[in-house]
Amino acid sequence: MYSPDNTLKDNKTFVIGLSVEELTLITSALGLPSFLGFLPPEPLSSTAAMTGERSLRARELMTRDADDKYTIDTSLARLLSVCAVPTHVLGLFPFMGSTGVFRKTYDDRLIPQIHLVCMRDGDAVYHNRSQPGMHTFMSLTSPKVIKMIAKTAFQIEDAEAMPDGPVEWFSIDRERLREYRRQPDKNAAVAAMTETDGLPESLAMALLIPQVHVAGMLARSDWQGESYAYTDDTLIDSQFYYLHPALEGGFWVRYPADDAHTDTLHYYPHSGQQIIDRLIEDLHTIMNLTEGEADV
Repeated sequence: MYSPDNTLKDNKTFVIGLSVEELTLITSALGLPSFLGFLPPEPLSSTAAMTGERSLRARELMTRDADDKYTIDTSLARLLSVCAVPTHVLGLFPFMGSTGVFRKTYDDRLIPQIHLVCMRDGDAVYHNRSQPGMHTFMSLTSPKVIKMIAKTAFQIEDAEAMPDGPVEWFSIDRERLREYRRQPDKNAAVAAMTETDGLPESLAMALLIPQVHVAGMLARSDWQGESYAYTDDTLIDSQFYYLHPALEGGFWVRYPADDAHTDTLHYYPHSGQQIIDRLIEDLHTIMNLTEGEADV
């Protein structure tokens, strides 16, 4: 069971990697819908299905009886059931730009890398989709592991590093930022953003890089619906943070809730550790969990 008070020593994990073919067969056998981060290919060719089944049986994750009924490893079934119908999800999407995507197996579409922490009934499962054709799942019991996952996903080398500049927020008009990003001379754009708009050079440079991490809690009102099935284009009612990496370390962060009804964008300097701590706090708050005395 997941608890805010569990340390790394307490973390008992079950880790499994599944190919798209294996995951398609298992979710079909379990009667699970497509879920966030996984849309089964249709149809799965007979050759691919046979290859996937042989692999699952060799790994003793699936058995088939004389009546062609499948039995799935109970630990694996529990992990996937949490991911299929979670009550809460912490989503980490590294580099939502050209370097944060890969081509999907079977239909060759571009899809983003994802790192999801799915929660339900005291169970927590990490779902990693960061390479073509593979999904990794891991049971979680300690927030320490989630922090390690976030540091890896967002490539945080120095968790305490802060962006250069005053520790205060800065703002810029949404359309002006678009104009700056369209300018071919980025040095001139940085100069204008610092001199005209009063932004620190660190923020100006970070905003002109067409890559940003996205993180936050995902929420839906229909996750519990028996007939609901996700697609890759499912819109999520969420509160994400947009994390622009500063070259010297740390992040310039935009909270969309602050800018929902305005043309002005606000950015705040944070260290990687501050962001990770806030994400864990958001997760525990929405789950009504309270940390005790343990160091998490």
